Amino acid sequence: LQAGGTAAALTLLFLGLPFGAFVVLRRERSLHREISRLSAAIQQSHSAVIITSTERRIEYVNDGAVAMTGYAVDELLGETTRLLLPPEFEDT
Repeated sequence: LQAGGTAAALTLLFLGLPFGAFVVLRRERSLHREISRLSAAIQQSHSAVIITSTERRIEYVNDGAVAMTGYAVDELLGETTRLLLPPEFEDT
């Protein structure tokens, strides 16, 4: 009876691991495709999208933000959001 239980456990292990890996990889590919589609939509949007850190440093800008601000991507990344304020707000 123990030998049969061990054989069944080994069978489940050998069949279950590849199937589990297949399911995980399939889900990962699906999520990657969805993220790629959403990223492309954000990048191509005419609306400005700016992502900042908690310290208000700019970490991401899309083409819409570049068009609206007049700054190039490399001029914005790493800068604080203060760069985007009008001159009358510079002292705040």
